Amino acid sequence: MPEGATPIDFAYAVHTDIGNSTVAARVNNSLVPLRTPLKTGDTVEIITSEQARPNAAWLSFAVSSRARSAIRSYIKNMNRHDAVELGESLLQKALSSLLPRDVLLSEELKEAYLNDLTEKQTSFEDVLYNVGMGHTLPVSVAMHLAGLAGQHLGGEVKLSPIKINGNETGRVHLGPCCNPIPGDAIRAVLIKDQGIIIHRDICPNLLKSDPEHQLDADWEAIGGRSYHTNLLVASQDGHGLLAAMAQAMSEQGADIEAVDTPSQSQSGTEGFIEFKFRIKTKDLKQLNSIIHALHSIPNVRRVTRV
Repeated sequence: MPEGATPIDFAYAVHTDIGNSTVAARVNNSLVPLRTPLKTGDTVEIITSEQARPNAAWLSFAVSSRARSAIRSYIKNMNRHDAVELGESLLQKALSSLLPRDVLLSEELKEAYLNDLTEKQTSFEDVLYNVGMGHTLPVSVAMHLAGLAGQHLGGEVKLSPIKINGNETGRVHLGPCCNPIPGDAIRAVLIKDQGIIIHRDICPNLLKSDPEHQLDADWEAIGGRSYHTNLLVASQDGHGLLAAMAQAMSEQGADIEAVDTPSQSQSGTEGFIEFKFRIKTKDLKQLNSIIHALHSIPNVRRVTRV
């Protein structure tokens, strides 16, 4: 083992499968963080789980070439799997408006498509990967496939909405610029090398994006997941103000993750203060209740979602 080796390095030294399924470690019968450096003579026990998978953060402390190579390989394959899965979903949505169900992505059609490409690709999985990664528009591939099939349902090519349910793959992300939550009107943007980014329909970044790369999106039934959002509260300063705001949000079920005071005054008026809250909420209905509760505090003058 190299100097500075950790339980992760040890796990991969035993077997790649052990490393990939590591969840915790005991050193000398005590649970320790996975980044803990090992010493000569240490007794190491690796705790594994079938549901576990490598974390990219491990690369910040794994030191052996075997461990680092195995972690990178796994993450690369998982990213590809997510992209292929997303690409297949997008292509199916586009094809459903063009072809009869019994023709959709038959093996004969896939083979014909690959043979017709100017730049040959090794497999149809590569096509799906490029769609999921945003290198190729799904509508473009769908039109090509429809032409090869010799069948067309007619009408405008339109993808059915992307459904967001809180269990998206690693290639579908909620835009950190606008932090959409269930209940918001949303649209999706296909971004090269990133996959799909979900935005609120009023987000400036969405409005600046190429319309050809935009897709309809909608929320499906959402479970118990919480979503990040930011609130800017402008108020007249007063004793116990922050505590009152925290209580009002807590009573509506919000989890406060962070609070900042970006401005000590408002429009040059002494005695006013702004608070920026980062909170977790379930949906737009709960968020509106939180905003209403904040407005009920006498000192509060304005609450803005940012």
